[in-house]
Amino acid sequence: MACTVATSVLPRVALALTLGAALAAPGAPAVAASQSAVFTLSPLVINGSSNVSATAINDKGTIVGTVDGNGFALYGSTVKMLPGSKCANTINCGPFPSVVTKNGDIAGITYAVGFTFVLRDGKFLPGYKYGVDDGGWVYSLNNRGEIVFTQQDGIGAPFVPYIGTPPNIAALELTTLSTVRSVNDGNVAAGDGNICEVRGARHTCVYFGKNGKYVNLLPRGAIGTSGGYINDANQVAGTYADASGQQHGFVYHAGKYTSFDMPTTSLVGSISVSALSNTGRVVGVYTDAATNMLHVFWFNGTTVSYFGNYSSDGFPILAVALNDVNQAVVAFNAASAGVYTSSLVSCAGTAC
Repeated sequence: MACTVATSVLPRVALALTLGAALAAPGAPAVAASQSAVFTLSPLVINGSSNVSATAINDKGTIVGTVDGNGFALYGSTVKMLPGSKCANTINCGPFPSVVTKNGDIAGITYAVGFTFVLRDGKFLPGYKYGVDDGGWVYSLNNRGEIVFTQQDGIGAPFVPYIGTPPNIAALELTTLSTVRSVNDGNVAAGDGNICEVRGARHTCVYFGKNGKYVNLLPRGAIGTSGGYINDANQVAGTYADASGQQHGFVYHAGKYTSFDMPTTSLVGSISVSALSNTGRVVGVYTDAATNMLHVFWFNGTTVSYFGNYSSDGFPILAVALNDVNQAVVAFNAASAGVYTSSLVSCAGTAC
């Protein structure tokens, strides 16, 4: 179902020079001094509603997500409601898209408790329907059709990561509670939750690999890692805590780690990576411990910039996704109230 020019973009807000120099952790390569970045946020309104949760954007600018709980795909100024979105005036009916590939395939789950799906040209592809129970999620779909998702075998049971292409989709043979978060076009997957040993203690670690052979990632001085986002160059992004409890971001490639810190002089309460582009950009969310505010960070390989000031009171949700042409979408749910606001974000400047 298509609704031409059913979306509107509210006045844009440009955030300029909100950045700082990235700081290398001990043993990590040094990074450059601060540069400049301008972030332009264009709030999204779909079919007259601002209750929009944008979850992914591809290089063509196609945005997928939900509006009032119903799945949509935004192609420029044209909105297409996804099959199964037939719940007028009903919140959280679904489907819930979480991925859009370069070629336009859309993946996600159907309804709050349901099945995984992949859509191509508005039609469900066979072989991708797997029951995921409440809380399951599709994390990634590459351009070769390999999908990664979590499945729960009953309420209260642990989540199990799955990967593959139909009909060969199977659970990863990793530790319980592991999550596979991404898969690149070389079918190399990455995630977190695998167990690694650090000075005789067991911690969770980011891992990557394929065909049952996985490597744990642990920068020097780290006591555990999380994240696990991989691009087509086999770069892997994540976060780690050092012995003092301070949080850092990192990018791994070919045996080398590059660490980066948030642009704040105060302690960082938490950092989470949300996406890694094929151009090496990393985006995610961090909490400034001094102000208790949430910010979105953007790391271009040398410099960390940030934008946004979001309240961390209650249990808010702040999510960001990224494409390869310096565009992102950000979605915020204040105190898990069930109502989202989303924006299309573009970055201009040398720090992008």
